[in-house]
Amino acid sequence: MDELKKLISDLCGICTVTGSETDADENVLQIRDFDRYEKDRLGNRFLYRNSKKKNAPLMLIDAHFDEVGFIVTEILENGFVRSVKAGSPDMRAVSASTVTIYGKQPVFAVATSTPPHLRTGTDNSVVKESEMMFDTGLSEARARELIRPGDRVCFSKKTRDLRNGRFMAQGLDNKACAAIALYSAVSVPTDEMEYDVCVLLSSGEEGGCMGAVPASKEVKPDLSVVLDAGFGRNGLSDTPRCIVMGKGPAISYSSALDRALTEKIIQTASDDSLPLQVIVENFAPGTNSEFIQHFSGVPSALISLPLFNMHSSSEIVSIPDAHATSDLIMKLICTPDLCAGGGKQ
Repeated sequence: MDELKKLISDLCGICTVTGSETDADENVLQIRDFDRYEKDRLGNRFLYRNSKKKNAPLMLIDAHFDEVGFIVTEILENGFVRSVKAGSPDMRAVSASTVTIYGKQPVFAVATSTPPHLRTGTDNSVVKESEMMFDTGLSEARARELIRPGDRVCFSKKTRDLRNGRFMAQGLDNKACAAIALYSAVSVPTDEMEYDVCVLLSSGEEGGCMGAVPASKEVKPDLSVVLDAGFGRNGLSDTPRCIVMGKGPAISYSSALDRALTEKIIQTASDDSLPLQVIVENFAPGTNSEFIQHFSGVPSALISLPLFNMHSSSEIVSIPDAHATSDLIMKLICTPDLCAGGGKQ
């Protein structure tokens, strides 16, 4: 297993359901390779690496660290558990999924609901949040002993290699991009860095992009590059916002993002023959990028990693795409004047 793929796998193995990022195991973050590490009360993590260039501008590389899941609301008889969504897990893919409830100790459970053909009425659509339960297989007394309302629920952590360099895991949105950001920032020799770099593993994105704004105001960067998962084009969803898997990352043109920075990144990729797809957003991409730009006053660009089955228990990325994204980020760290015309806000 190559180093980047191993880091992606390691990060996907920890549970960071949105709102509980502070509980994440920090041993896998390669903190030792950075010059400074900080964490705030919101669960944002800041990893700094300094260039040898005097008075270098500061580049923020943001990748949100939280993931979708559920929050326990009630323990029922026969060990069944009710929950509400944390973020927006794809309810089309939840039924019969295996999950882990993080109570006093991890509890394995299976998502269950009344099957469509046994429901009353004529609604045979996707299972509703109010109808879904988790079957722990425990007695009610034992379930109440181990689980309480407020406990987080993650899709079971598993990884699998697929054909053509593809990799399946839970939490690839956005642990794959977090791994890319960490790996890229420490792979560039300090004497080649045109920027001081802060890798921000931000909290609360799945709950409404809440962590990145106060974090970016704290960092005060000169520019930001946001990494996030993007919808892969799979023949079922072929809208202009979907990205072809296997052809590298994509960058977004959007009226909510900095056009000059976006075009400089496109030109940099072109000059070095690095694969980079271009997509057009009708306005806001729905990521941390536009929040950092408009609420913190920092020129921002969005780079997306193609991903299949977003917000499900079987998300899929291409490892070659991950390496292509990392190559681009490393090149940007070494490219001067990306933020020319702007300054710290």
